[in-house]
Amino acid sequence: GIIFNACGSGGGDGGEETTIYTFRGFLINDLLRVQLNITDQEITYQNFLEPEKGTFTFTQKGNFYYYTNPDNGLEFPFLWQDDQILVGLAAGMEQEGDMVYYFPFLFLALKETSQDYGDKIAGEYNWVGIKYEGSISNKSVNYGSAVVDPSQKTISVTYGNTTVPFPFQFNPDYKAVEIEFEGGNTIGYQYYLDNQISIGWQMVPDQESSYVIGFKKQTTPPQYISSDPDFKYYCLAEDGSTGYALFYEGQNQETSLELELGNPIWYGAIDDKFGDGTFTYYSSVHGIYLPQKALALVNTDKSQIDIPYFVICIAP
Repeated sequence: GIIFNACGSGGGDGGEETTIYTFRGFLINDLLRVQLNITDQEITYQNFLEPEKGTFTFTQKGNFYYYTNPDNGLEFPFLWQDDQILVGLAAGMEQEGDMVYYFPFLFLALKETSQDYGDKIAGEYNWVGIKYEGSISNKSVNYGSAVVDPSQKTISVTYGNTTVPFPFQFNPDYKAVEIEFEGGNTIGYQYYLDNQISIGWQMVPDQESSYVIGFKKQTTPPQYISSDPDFKYYCLAEDGSTGYALFYEGQNQETSLELELGNPIWYGAIDDKFGDGTFTYYSSVHGIYLPQKALALVNTDKSQIDIPYFVICIAP
């Protein structure tokens, strides 16, 4: 499973010790602190952008956990990995006349830090991201790299041939890296798991919201195929589908990926020509990979292949 900072408290009656993990992350328009109570199977969240709190119960079904939102009765899957990562699905609501529509989207969170990250987050990251403009149903994706330099308090983000440096500071209230944008009313925050994983979120109120996940850029070609031929990463996609990803050796010894989301299953070779933890799959899917930990995909052209726009998969 996936969770935040682990803390245990022994039962005063000598009963079972309670295990709670604490994470920080975000939904599409919300900045959250989430506590996962493994013992009592409860999720408690606090939204820092609105005075909102809540508690959901959850159960396990197969390879996923599910919580039920009492406000709408909808059930959503989520996953966690030790006390490191939390990934799940939620839903946004849009109303047209008397009709109410629910749109799924991902929420991301990492282990809560108790202090400024400092030099621990220095380095280069590969990232993929999704942006919503004006409507939950109007989305696009992008990918690139970023260099974090804590000594200069800058994050230099590269996409395509463009590199933009952004100054940042640590926000002690949100326990997050706060990105400083020039002018306008854009806000942005990032969370890190040392220099291995980053998640970022930014929003222009009432206009657009976007978030990214990044993995440490590999300095030597990573090993994709596990020694266990059945080793699977479990996946959640922005369209609400769930499934798995499995790397395997193709007929010509090429590294290949089996991806199942809902009913469709895709098979195909990956092209990891840079050897840095990035790869392409079919013609339009760009992937990033953190060995034995996680992978994430964005599909830049669904007319080429109908894989969801944004997919995150984590090791069990």
